Amino acid sequence: MIIIAALTAMAAPSAIAGAKPAQTGTVQALTTPALQPAQQRTRPLDNAVTLTGTTRAIPLTWTEQAGNTCLDLAESTGPAVLHFRCHNGDNQRWVEQHVADGYSLIKSYAKPGLCLDVERSTGPAVIAFECRGTDNQLWRRELKHEGWEFRPKSNPGLCLDAEGDGGIRALVWPCHDGLNQRWW
Repeated sequence: MIIIAALTAMAAPSAIAGAKPAQTGTVQALTTPALQPAQQRTRPLDNAVTLTGTTRAIPLTWTEQAGNTCLDLAESTGPAVLHFRCHNGDNQRWVEQHVADGYSLIKSYAKPGLCLDVERSTGPAVIAFECRGTDNQLWRRELKHEGWEFRPKSNPGLCLDAEGDGGIRALVWPCHDGLNQRWW
């Protein structure tokens, strides 16, 4: 048996199917038999996922508040990252791997080797790229008006932004406190 710690995320209960609200900052210890990597990727959403290293988390679906679309790894393979009609697919689930100084890698649940990446460090395109831990892949999540802003370390004046109506690309854009830059 391996022990997995499930970090309780501050997300709207609707963001995780069958999720029950928990106190902020609580940690639950869960036990599960050791699984092969392919089995770990196909487990139900309410089970914890073990990441490489010491970080453990629960995959989340991030929904932008302006149009209620979800952050989506296009075609489940990338590299395009869209905001698309929410459908609870693995390509709309993301895992935060906390690194240091309040920054995290945001990893695809469908393709665990891919991270949310600001293309060429300045954007505006946001893509899924091989996880390397560079500044353009490190994100700080900040609570803003009942939603979260995601700011890349490579350019903290920019925020993760849902461009246009659903099915359009996710990008980084100067932070402006709009609903299309708030995620829950």
